[in-house]
Amino acid sequence: MNARIAALAVAVAIAALGPRPAAADDHGDDPRVLFAAGRYAAAAEVFEHRWSAAGDPVDGVNAVVAWRTAGRYARAAALLARVRAAKQPPSGDAAATATELEQRLATLTATATLERVPAAAVVRIDSDPPDRIAGAMLLDVGEHDVVVEQEGCDAFVWHAIAYPGARLAIPYAPRCDRTGTLHVYLDGDLDATFAVDGVRHATRAGEADLALAPGLHELVVASHSRLVVDEPVAIATRRTTAVRVPFPWRARRFGWILGATTEVRAGQVMDGVDGGLTVGVWGARFRATFDVGSAISDTPGLRPDTAGPGHPWVAATGAIHVFTRPLWHGRLGSFRLALDVDPVAMRFDEYRAASYFGIRAQDAIEARVRGYSFLPIALSADGAIVHVELTLWPLSYATYHTPIGGPTVEPGFSAFATLIVGLRL
Repeated sequence: MNARIAALAVAVAIAALGPRPAAADDHGDDPRVLFAAGRYAAAAEVFEHRWSAAGDPVDGVNAVVAWRTAGRYARAAALLARVRAAKQPPSGDAAATATELEQRLATLTATATLERVPAAAVVRIDSDPPDRIAGAMLLDVGEHDVVVEQEGCDAFVWHAIAYPGARLAIPYAPRCDRTGTLHVYLDGDLDATFAVDGVRHATRAGEADLALAPGLHELVVASHSRLVVDEPVAIATRRTTAVRVPFPWRARRFGWILGATTEVRAGQVMDGVDGGLTVGVWGARFRATFDVGSAISDTPGLRPDTAGPGHPWVAATGAIHVFTRPLWHGRLGSFRLALDVDPVAMRFDEYRAASYFGIRAQDAIEARVRGYSFLPIALSADGAIVHVELTLWPLSYATYHTPIGGPTVEPGFSAFATLIVGLRL
């Protein structure tokens, strides 16, 4: 250590202590005694504590001297900058000592800059928080390890060799796991796959977790050539985004349905409207449903009468979905729309005056109409819970059974539409 600085430091310390007892200090041990005993760091802590508490610049300068003597040059330089910028800056001998210390410490330290470090990151130099001047970190001359730690990232370690007066720029390049997770639940087909950004992925029991970079990604789900979902999904950093994909009825493998159906028919044999309950099975490749309810029509023997406005109506539908890809698809709010045609499909309707499918049959005196329909075109809307489907049957051949003594009605063609609102069981 420079002899003059040491002499000035001791002199300043003695002057600062004045008439105080030599054996004790407000913070504990006498810093002069600690310094004389070679416990420089301990003396520095006492001097620095006294300066922080009372603002005496002599204590501050002596703390700098003690830190420098302890070999903590960066700590000494950072403290000296604060002491000289305090409300009571050093004066007299203390100011002269501070000036010589500043010049000397400049040859014993280097500065380092670290850019683009998040405020929440923890920076250490050789396991200690860095000393700083005006935002720049100070390093003692020699070799050091600069470590930056932040949540979700590997610890960044940079080995630095600090030369006197050097200005180091630390190339901070964190390796962070900022990926989020997309959790996909395919509600309809446990063996279905999905694609994200054009890459196909499999599921296990209809579910899958996929690690993705934060931002927008394109999720596409198709089943049996039928598009189910094609929409962007926002992935947040280190969070799980859950997406439940309900499958439309025509995209599901198999399921029971329960719904309410309304039919409006117009044709040569009868005009009328009916409504009833629908049950059946519905899958991606086929469907089979049964309807039972009542009808109001203008056909002789089936017109409204005093017994009630409607007459028994039953229907059965069977279809094989040859074309699983819809003619058109779109969105309406939360509902997915699709337009389908089923060339291999048939519907049977029967309207009777008083009985259902032969129960209490009175064929001799009971009027009835039977219709056989083909080539349906369906516009469906699938929501998270409810399925709505409007189906046009453009080709229907109807026959009329004439009761005894009743008028004769010639067979003919008709067209009708059905509207079903149902739930999947």
